[in-house]
Amino acid sequence: MSAIRQIILLTALFCCHAAIAGESCNMNGDWYLVPGTQDAIHFKQTDTSIEGKTDDRPGACTLSMSGVVADNEVNYLMSMKGSGCPDYLTEVKAYFMQGCSWISGTYHVLVAGNYTGPIMLHRVPISIVAPDMRQNLIITAEPKMPEITFKAKLLSQMKVNQFIPPFTWKMDFRDKAAEELHVTTDEVMTMEDTYTPDFHNMNDVSNKNNLSRHIASDVMGGELTVKVIYYQNMQDEKKYKFKGTNPGQIEIEKMITDPVLRKIACTESRYKQFNATREGGIGMPLVSIRVDDNENVIRGGAGIMQLYKPLPTPEEVWNWRENIKAGMELYRAKHREALVMHKGELKRMNDERKKLHLPACESLPPLNADQIERETLRRYNCGREYRWKPWDHPECKGEWVIDPSCRIEHKGGYDAEYVDKVLACNIDK
Repeated sequence: MSAIRQIILLTALFCCHAAIAGESCNMNGDWYLVPGTQDAIHFKQTDTSIEGKTDDRPGACTLSMSGVVADNEVNYLMSMKGSGCPDYLTEVKAYFMQGCSWISGTYHVLVAGNYTGPIMLHRVPISIVAPDMRQNLIITAEPKMPEITFKAKLLSQMKVNQFIPPFTWKMDFRDKAAEELHVTTDEVMTMEDTYTPDFHNMNDVSNKNNLSRHIASDVMGGELTVKVIYYQNMQDEKKYKFKGTNPGQIEIEKMITDPVLRKIACTESRYKQFNATREGGIGMPLVSIRVDDNENVIRGGAGIMQLYKPLPTPEEVWNWRENIKAGMELYRAKHREALVMHKGELKRMNDERKKLHLPACESLPPLNADQIERETLRRYNCGREYRWKPWDHPECKGEWVIDPSCRIEHKGGYDAEYVDKVLACNIDK
């Protein structure tokens, strides 16, 4: 927080406190001991007298209070009852603080020993009341974030300083489907008790090097925590679940026009970005499970193109269009590698030949068109498809043979039939 903002907020709080100096606060509503239990103490005030109690629960200690309020001073007796609870009276003398939101003072236990100490009660004056937390927030098939307006409600009468925004809003996404990604928005200060978020203003702060990255897409899902803070003092937060909508075959094929890329999407996900029915189903991101070299189960690819290496960004997990774009670029990169793979194979082969004191081979023929397609598909999934064999022929004679490197390099994640599955995949069957 900037120094200027701190000065403004402190000035506002001082102004609010001063404004109520000649006015009466009341105890009506729920209060919490600070520090202490999260159970509310329910106070009811009539004129200047007050009564209070905690929720009655079987076997629990309950508190009951009675006293008076005069000139913003609170005086009451508190008794504790319940099985296993000490039965004694406590005398409390305290004063309202910070716009009637705090009560601070001392307590005196009326038993032998005369225990005395500080006491503080905290009113929770604000709550996010809309939307309902039980309501799933749905990313549309476009994809587009839903139109959302969060609404806060003051639960007690508070003096609002007219010179600065009293409300501060912040959103915080956490998503296990996207490799424990953490995406937040900057704090937004407003005079209003409603907040319609701008999802363009999100930053990925999950980087292990603590580097913040402004994400390129305005589509994000997972668990959303929305927090509202009132004058940097009292706050409430609510958690919501976001899910996404599958766009369906027609929309996907408008974007994927290459027949081979369609077959990849067909094989990898059956055209599903989210774990739900293909045509308009609503769910969480489709994430596969892989097994590493030590047979540990780990998270695999995500979305329509099952992006895995490199790991997908938040936008590629939740925005199906970004997922496809990344899949297309990955395919193009693997195709470029396939076009020149014979050069890399020549170097590898000559390194092995040198160990046996065989002469180096001058060149190897490039892959033909069909072989390039298979090599590209294999590289999209894992490793290389072809080897030149035999590599130790005295005159370098041989041919390209299917011998997938993942058979050895990634035993747990190796699918021997992957290329054939892709070439044979039919989304309509």
